[in-house]
Amino acid sequence: MSRSPGTQRRGGRDDGTMIGHAEKIVEVTVPAEAIAARVSVRVLRTDAEFDVIGPTWDAVLEHSEATVFQTYEWQRTWWKYFGGKRTLLVLLFDLDGTTVGIAPMFAERERLLGLPVATRIKFIGVGLSDYLSIIAVAGNETAVVGALAGWLASHPREWDVFDLEDVPQTCPSFEKLPASLESAGLRVYRYQGSVCPRIGLPGSEGELLRQLGPSSSYNLKRKLKRMHTTYTSEVRLVSKPDETIDRAIGDFAVIHGGRWKSQGHPSAFDDPHHRAFHAEVCRKMAARDWLRIFFLDIAGNPAAVNFSFNFRSTIYMYQSNAHGPDEVMKCSPGLLIRSIAMTGGIAEGMRVFDFMRGDEAYKYREWAAVDVNNWLLRSSSPTRGGSARFLLFLASEFLGKAAQRFKMEYYDYRRYKISGQSEDVPVPVYAMGKFSELLSMTAHFFARHLPSGRREQSNRKSKTDE
Repeated sequence: MSRSPGTQRRGGRDDGTMIGHAEKIVEVTVPAEAIAARVSVRVLRTDAEFDVIGPTWDAVLEHSEATVFQTYEWQRTWWKYFGGKRTLLVLLFDLDGTTVGIAPMFAERERLLGLPVATRIKFIGVGLSDYLSIIAVAGNETAVVGALAGWLASHPREWDVFDLEDVPQTCPSFEKLPASLESAGLRVYRYQGSVCPRIGLPGSEGELLRQLGPSSSYNLKRKLKRMHTTYTSEVRLVSKPDETIDRAIGDFAVIHGGRWKSQGHPSAFDDPHHRAFHAEVCRKMAARDWLRIFFLDIAGNPAAVNFSFNFRSTIYMYQSNAHGPDEVMKCSPGLLIRSIAMTGGIAEGMRVFDFMRGDEAYKYREWAAVDVNNWLLRSSSPTRGGSARFLLFLASEFLGKAAQRFKMEYYDYRRYKISGQSEDVPVPVYAMGKFSELLSMTAHFFARHLPSGRREQSNRKSKTDE
């Protein structure tokens, strides 16, 4: 395709437009300010409207810096299973009649002691999605983000709190949204909430072993030899939209549940609704050739799983677990299955392995992963009474987080006792450490909402904190 001087391809400066259709791409150079004035906003509020925008969604997604969690397959399925009584609020941003951006959101009522106190806007997929963001055709990010900020400012009675959670620091929304919200007269709070470690993948399996370094590479080979010497083993790959999906979800639930329950925690996959969502979304991902679930069966039983999505050039490791008898676990089946998934991805031309949310030690110990920070971008409504509702919302959020944290601490204490850590760390020392950690988290929560702390607060968390 010929290009006029000064036009930008994906990833270039935000000084032009690239208008996406399924059949054709037209690139023109126009100042961002002029584009913003021509962007109009459409609002989808019904499931019927959501059902028919798949082709439009795909056209925008194709030319955006999106992840697998912004795909129509993931977003629509999440809404089907978890939308519930929430109010759909999908904003489409049109430039000269062509959609160049999407903000897939919903609104829900927040309650304090059972009483409704505020309306919060959140992004579809929250909780189960490791990355969330506005979807915008490359070159139109400033215009789309500005239009979203303008819509929020001009519809203040539709919301009290706006949250964009788990937006990665590498995403255009993270760079552009705070300034756009402030320009629209809205208060902005930024909070670094989680990390997503990742590594670059080399061009071959041999290079991957060299990238590991001598010690880790030797350990991997030693564990592999031990497994082959002691047990029969088999690697299974589930990637097709057929009946093997149901078995895969069942086998995954056994490994995942076994691991967490052995440490005193419950398993989310005991919930049939939760499992049904994953089964359906896996079928849809498989139909697009994005699903990759690797199993390592040892002595005839599933011992480890790497549940991931290959999207564009990145392997998104959604879950990776291992569970089995102590002798089997001495073979480090979790390390082996992750190396198998990486090797398979390298053969397909994948360039990045994203471990996603959580700062678990193995990601750094085994692979020397590098963090990408995820952030919460928050704004409050400027309406009369908005400040009071925002404070009531904060009280509600604090109590909710406190309840979740105490529940998690109960399960962590069970793990502490089951694992025998109490023999090395006395209960008083353990309790004081936890008390200090909770005080620090409480201070962080309130500090990030003070005027002096609005710009940038940080608190790392892992998947088990959420």
